[in-house]
Amino acid sequence: MSIVATEGLSVAFGQPVLRDVTLQVNEGDFVALMGSNGTGKTTLVRTILGLQRPQSGASWLFGVPTTRFRDWHRVAYVPQRLTNTSAVPLSVEEAVRAALASPAHRWRPLSRAQRLAIDEALAMVGLQGRGKERLEHLSGGQQRRVMIARALATDAELLIMDEPTAGVDLGEQRRIAGHMRLLRDRNVTVLLITHDVGPVAGLSNRAIVLGHPDHGSVRYDGASPPPPQYSEHVWHHSHEGPSDPGLLEGP
Repeated sequence: MSIVATEGLSVAFGQPVLRDVTLQVNEGDFVALMGSNGTGKTTLVRTILGLQRPQSGASWLFGVPTTRFRDWHRVAYVPQRLTNTSAVPLSVEEAVRAALASPAHRWRPLSRAQRLAIDEALAMVGLQGRGKERLEHLSGGQQRRVMIARALATDAELLIMDEPTAGVDLGEQRRIAGHMRLLRDRNVTVLLITHDVGPVAGLSNRAIVLGHPDHGSVRYDGASPPPPQYSEHVWHHSHEGPSDPGLLEGP
């Protein structure tokens, strides 16, 4: 089953960022999306999620055109910057809770089953008993574990993560990899933006490497890790295009 698909996708911000991106991510795939600075990794994800309009081409989620997709509970998106645009301080529990409530029912009390799902998800990522702590007081790695807990609590079928190990030490990377293995074992489809083949990217069964758009953006699409000739220039990362949405913002 196709979970993510694009055909002829092109995006420009004055100059081309993505050109002619055609790909398909199937159910259960764990894809490492790689590429050097300016190759459009974040822009591709934002366009797939409908946060950026393409100049040409189209994208689909679960077989539905992104422009008509409404089942956002099936998708968990974790931007690299988690709290930089959030004006309201959040607790760890509230961050997970937000994924369980639709905008129309955000202030409705959670059911007992939903509260149990939050507690279980935080326990699974090693943050049990820390639900009342302020999210911004956690380390970068712990914040990313909170976002993994969101995906676990909602039973999301597609998880998209932008650089989950950026600025995180090796020990925390290994912990995050262990928790993401839980999602892989649940057959969650994962699209992971990364700049190195570390413990988390090592879980991937497929790599897509983006290059300069002049000759088409997709340089490699195959087994992970990619061959050296495709991965030698992907070890630096920057965010192309507009800033990522904040923690509670999304499609």
